[in-house]
Amino acid sequence: MIDLDDVFPLRSTQLSAAFEAAPKRLLSASVRVDYGRSLPLEDPRYVQTARARGELFERHFQLALGFDAEDPSPLDINPDGQHLLLFGHVGCGKSTELRHLSETLHHPQRYWVVHVDLQALIDTNMKLFESDGTTRRVEAFDALREVVLKRCHHSLFADLAALDRLIAFSGGHLRDLLRLIDFACTRATGPKIDRAAVDAAITEVGIDYRDGLTEEHYLMLVKADRRSRNLGTNEMLAELVENGALLEYNAGSWRQTHPVVQTLAGYAYAAELLDAQAKTAEAA
Repeated sequence: MIDLDDVFPLRSTQLSAAFEAAPKRLLSASVRVDYGRSLPLEDPRYVQTARARGELFERHFQLALGFDAEDPSPLDINPDGQHLLLFGHVGCGKSTELRHLSETLHHPQRYWVVHVDLQALIDTNMKLFESDGTTRRVEAFDALREVVLKRCHHSLFADLAALDRLIAFSGGHLRDLLRLIDFACTRATGPKIDRAAVDAAITEVGIDYRDGLTEEHYLMLVKADRRSRNLGTNEMLAELVENGALLEYNAGSWRQTHPVVQTLAGYAYAAELLDAQAKTAEAA
């Protein structure tokens, strides 16, 4: 079982209550994940991820619309007809985050906010590791631990390593993290989510990605990982980003193949093929 005092030693009473309210049975937790819907404003499962992202998106969003949330004075400009395009992967959290941002917009001296057809959890994927691929970003892991433990009681995990493995293999993609939890709950052979349950979940999500990838895709993914930085794009890269196999961080300046996709045989074969080609070129 996870010791909350070790993971969240300074947690508030409210956060403790949210953790204790999480389902204590695996199948109940699977149902509570509900990754197909966005969270309503007062849902206690919502986690503020701005600090974990290390970005100033919310402030940039406000300034683009002509106001400062820290300054209650009326707007100095009138951005009539202004449009903002907010985009991201399916399931990355656009709808839920927009609902919370709209609360700062809805004010007599600002805007009258109308919600129209908002669907499922604006941030891009949450960067879990620095660009060296090994240095953890503590704020990101803490935020996603909170996301999970508000949906799945801490007593359901065999240990913290199992939880962190789920998080790491999500690549910081919120919906895939929730999918992994769902599969881990339903694939566990015992009363707790252990390493075996996590690995079974990784396999299940991997199957979904594998069905949409070709050998050319895998080769492109390995090449993208080996240069990491975004040095340009093409139609295939755009396709891989769109289907989630290739994740973008830092507003697209850094790319990485989804960790689940990296476990697939096609990815390993592509890496071996490129290595062989490199050796042949060196020998020549």
